[in-house]
Amino acid sequence: MIAIGIAVIIGVFIAVTYVMGLIVGLQFRPTDTGGNNNNEAECDELCKQWQDRRVELCKANSFVLWLKDKIVTTTRQMRQAFTAAGVLAVASALASLIPLVGPLISIGLAVAAASALTFANMLLGELNGLSVRLSEAEIIADQKSALETAARNLISLHCSKEKADECLSTASPC
Repeated sequence: MIAIGIAVIIGVFIAVTYVMGLIVGLQFRPTDTGGNNNNEAECDELCKQWQDRRVELCKANSFVLWLKDKIVTTTRQMRQAFTAAGVLAVASALASLIPLVGPLISIGLAVAAASALTFANMLLGELNGLSVRLSEAEIIADQKSALETAARNLISLHCSKEKADECLSTASPC
């Protein structure tokens, strides 16, 4: 009965730390600011509109890259924490074999292993949250890319060749 109670407490603790990590990972939200293209605008307005869509696309792509980097870093930390937990667990088991002081050392190492495992579990939750946000950010970046392309095409359709060339030759904001 005591073993079942301890198992339930450990299970709840694991679930809580995972959810904490998930909440941390989900806090990074992609922003979907910006507008739609105005198909009836004058050439100068179309050029400004295209520049605005380029800035929005640049921001969306930068956020995707940042999230990918954050996922790589979090994955590395999680692997290190799981490795540390495993090493500490083995050290705890081996320390228990030492006469007299072994059990005391073993308890300290077991607590350290449990702490590392808890941290790794929290990072796993964070990693899952970041993955959800990355999917959302990639969809937004694709939408921004389509809007930027459409805005560029409007310039080609509604502006004189000279005005279109002048507008389309401006440097990228990225």
